[in-house]
Amino acid sequence: MLSILTPGKRSAARRILSVAALMAATGLAGCGADEESPAPRNNPEVGFELRDASGLAHYRENLFVIVRDTDLLPASPRLGVIAMREDAPPAYRPLNVDWTRVGHVPDDLESICAVPGATNEFLVVESGAGAERPARIIRLRLTGIRLNDVRAQVDGKIDLPEIVHNIEGATLIPGADGRLVLVLCERDERKAAANAGGSDERQRHTLLLWAGIDLDGYRLDGPLRTTAVHAAVWPAGPGRVRTCSDLFYDAEAAGGPRLWIAATADPGAVGPFQSIVYRARVAQHDLARPEGLTMRAAWRMDGLKVEGLAAPLLPGAGLTMVTDEDLMGGVIRSLPAPTLLDDGDG
Repeated sequence: MLSILTPGKRSAARRILSVAALMAATGLAGCGADEESPAPRNNPEVGFELRDASGLAHYRENLFVIVRDTDLLPASPRLGVIAMREDAPPAYRPLNVDWTRVGHVPDDLESICAVPGATNEFLVVESGAGAERPARIIRLRLTGIRLNDVRAQVDGKIDLPEIVHNIEGATLIPGADGRLVLVLCERDERKAAANAGGSDERQRHTLLLWAGIDLDGYRLDGPLRTTAVHAAVWPAGPGRVRTCSDLFYDAEAAGGPRLWIAATADPGAVGPFQSIVYRARVAQHDLARPEGLTMRAAWRMDGLKVEGLAAPLLPGAGLTMVTDEDLMGGVIRSLPAPTLLDDGDG
């Protein structure tokens, strides 16, 4: 998920937030409906329960926008705003969105990223499930500077090829001539595994899909290309490993721009979960390397399934993350400064 902050915006956000606010567990239970449904509730909730979070981005100052993968609940809102406050618990408010401009209500939103150079534009991405539920990129515009005033407007969509399945992360990075490059990642090893079933951890890798994107023309500039990203260590635990659960491009990272990639061990609805967040040096020409990229583990979270990454908002802190431990609920947290856990690159 992409959320790039300019130095001025990041400094303002840091003055507003505190470690105590970001370390509070929060949630999304009791949400209202989208505009298609009657009698939506649209009042802020304090002390809410965090559920179904699937992506996170910083909007402005103390506000985050969150996406939810409530595909089995047609009347449930897909978007919401969380206000992180210095002297009070966080508050949540669902966003009632009119999706008619792009057709049906999104089936399974899994990621959100900010548009570089814009203060209020975002892309949200459906995961995709073949011809029956093709993946779409939906462009949104947010307005309002306070929690009660935020509104979301749908501007248009880009249909992704049917070959795209189970997208979990999306971000935008600067390309040549000021153009943008869309980078996506799939959640599992259906395509990434080099051996049958992906049982050999030495062959395990994250698979990135990328292409230039024309936002105003609502199209991709050419077909999606692929890049393998390797790691020396992966989340451990019984059951499957999702080699990517989110992406975040940070143009202001110490030492140069970084692509942050989350992966999770996801054995079932009650865990036990484990997540690792990696970093990799990346620019447009790096994505085209035949040998792929190498990422280095920066954080490991035992018991948590990271679903969203967003910009750091505290001096000396790392990224902001949101999790969804399925039946166990989820949390939003500020990570400490990264500590590299392996001997990889990045």
